[in-house]
Amino acid sequence: MTTTTAPALRDHRIPADGLYEGPRTLRRVPEGWT
Repeated sequence: MTTTTAPALRDHRIPADGLYEGPRTLRRVPEGWT
């Protein structure tokens, strides 16, 4: 529910990690893959 409620919120923070592709990429990788 939360993953589909605020997907854009995480998409904005991805640029810092390099996953600007979308929140789906963050969910595919672990929380400490970087």
